[in-house]
Amino acid sequence: MRIEKQLFSALIRQLSSLFRFMSYNFIIPFSFFDVNKTQHFSFCICVVFSGLFVWFLFVFSENVFFRVDNIFSLCHTEYNQIHTHSIASGHGTICTISDMAKSAEQKGLKLLGITDHGPATLCAGTPSYFRSLTFSPKKRFHVEILYGVELNILDTEGTIDLDEELLSRLDYAIASMHAQNYKSGTKEENTKAYINAMKHPCVKMLGHCDNPHFPADYESLAAAAKESGTAFEINETSLAPYGYRGNTRENNREILYWARKYEVPVLLSSDSHGAEHVGDFTYAEEFIHNELFPEELILNNQLPRLKVFLQTR
Repeated sequence: MRIEKQLFSALIRQLSSLFRFMSYNFIIPFSFFDVNKTQHFSFCICVVFSGLFVWFLFVFSENVFFRVDNIFSLCHTEYNQIHTHSIASGHGTICTISDMAKSAEQKGLKLLGITDHGPATLCAGTPSYFRSLTFSPKKRFHVEILYGVELNILDTEGTIDLDEELLSRLDYAIASMHAQNYKSGTKEENTKAYINAMKHPCVKMLGHCDNPHFPADYESLAAAAKESGTAFEINETSLAPYGYRGNTRENNREILYWARKYEVPVLLSSDSHGAEHVGDFTYAEEFIHNELFPEELILNNQLPRLKVFLQTR
């Protein structure tokens, strides 16, 4: 049944693309009276038979796994965003949290997570900055705001750069490796560092662990993530042409394979430094759908479940 749902989801996306193609080639010219009757007739036939095919699947499928009110969510899903950076991260943007929230509202997001870099990052927020976030407004521009942190993993023991008392005041934490704070070791050493970082109860996601500069054993990470209640990140910046981490596709493919095997949830994120890419999952969404990854393991589009997941310690 799960495979059928994934295949049907892929079919709906392909039909959506077909309709867009036909609309450009038939509907628009027709609206300007620049189309012959044969083209118009062909378009009508395509629409009728596509509609009949979808109706047939609904009525005669033995496993009714799909509802009418879910059609458009499979054609286009609006994902909530929990990995973004403001000016307090010290690089990449001059946008404030309010700028980020305004952009999120304009793009239709209901929830936005601010995760500025931890204090070990040069010029990033200090502990006092993260403490002040606990008194910040929980809603801006009609968008719910969560305040977290992207922690730096500092060594193979999983040491991070904020203390547990302060972390417990934030909504959640992401744990990531960055070259300026962590010297990459062997695959076993990096895997140990990630696993130890996941032992901190506030860490709810591993950030861009697809980075080929920090090789890791993804099966071991998936097993530890399942036990600790941690999600994998599918990072837009890693997969986009403008990304700087190199070829991460094989690593992401392996992450999804083991996440599916161990039923570990994933979170799509833009890792946006500033307002421009807030809510932009163009390449991450395309990649995860091409891999036919189960929709139920993607937390971004399940807001109540996502909030429960982040609050569970």
